[in-house]
Amino acid sequence: MIRWAHLQTRVARLAEHPQARGWLVAVAFVEASVFPIPPDVMLLPMALAAPRRALLLAALATAGSVAGALVGYAIGAFFFDAVARPLIAFYHMETGWRTASEAFARHGAWFVALAAISPIPFKAATIAAGALAMPPVPFLVACALGRGARFFVEALLAAAWGPTFLAWLRRHAEIASALAAFAAALLLILLWAWAGD
Repeated sequence: MIRWAHLQTRVARLAEHPQARGWLVAVAFVEASVFPIPPDVMLLPMALAAPRRALLLAALATAGSVAGALVGYAIGAFFFDAVARPLIAFYHMETGWRTASEAFARHGAWFVALAAISPIPFKAATIAAGALAMPPVPFLVACALGRGARFFVEALLAAAWGPTFLAWLRRHAEIASALAAFAAALLLILLWAWAGD
């Protein structure tokens, strides 16, 4: 049986590795398609340790995640039965997959952007986008905007408020997730209203 907490701790320790930036890109890349641990567990301590590099670190995480999203898209588009179905079963995401597919069918790029910002598993959105043949350009734009917003805000908060922000985040992870989802929904509503003008 996989111990997810142990795996998350091991990924977080990569933030102290001499090649931490490369590992950050790698974790962001695989998390967007197949890996369960988000790059945030590396990004936050790295931004805390090097506040002046917070924007660079956020950019690296965003680039890795968007590149990985293309892999998730390809899995959904070309390898759904061979790869996506076993992944969904392995992570016990059957209910989440149905919800993601239905939401994607109704909202398309807006759902991808919401998943990129919020605690919704990003891999479910990237695979759904490929499986349901979302046009690639809106998909990439939604991924870049959503992931960029998430990682840049996190990195800047960690750099600005340091240990205080991280301690609050650890104590109030559920509240932080709810706030992130609310902020993502609000941002998407504002963007939707702006696009309609």
